[in-house]
Amino acid sequence: MASGTSALFNNTTGDSNLALGAQSLVHNTTGDDNVASGVLALSQNTTGHDNAGFGVDALDLNTTGNANIALGSGAGESLTTGSKNIDIGNAGRAGEVGTIRIGNKGDQTRAFLAGVSGKAVGGTAQPVLVNAQGQLGTASAKGKAVPGETSAVARLRAQNRRQATQIARLTRDVARQGGELRRLRAGG
Repeated sequence: MASGTSALFNNTTGDSNLALGAQSLVHNTTGDDNVASGVLALSQNTTGHDNAGFGVDALDLNTTGNANIALGSGAGESLTTGSKNIDIGNAGRAGEVGTIRIGNKGDQTRAFLAGVSGKAVGGTAQPVLVNAQGQLGTASAKGKAVPGETSAVARLRAQNRRQATQIARLTRDVARQGGELRRLRAGG
């Protein structure tokens, strides 16, 4: 179904698409199950399927990428062939796969996520770090520095490694002294 000048204009066999807005899904030929709402939303899509672009220029450069979601004016507009991305108020990156981007650096200065604070997690918990680009991640398993971590975190990480080394040395000393004590008690 299409509403708007040239919406779904080149569609040949694409099925179950919804295009609302001038030139939305205009180049779609065989892509199925796409939803485009906004002027030029998903306009360059040809064979991509299961995409949802809501806003002016949302996912407008996507050609063959699949299962992308973009919300907001210009959201996902840099995606071309990447799949399984979610861009909310962010242009995304060409060819990106499986990435979530929310907001733009400099535009948003605070972030809140409900349902996190004070909630227990199952399994082994790891601290979450944020690098200078705003990427979230966990500390590396081997205790190595994580790109973008603050110098305070790096100092604490190094201090923890030194303390672990000292504890291991003390444990060996106690075990050695325990063996010596048993030998002395045995009369030898």
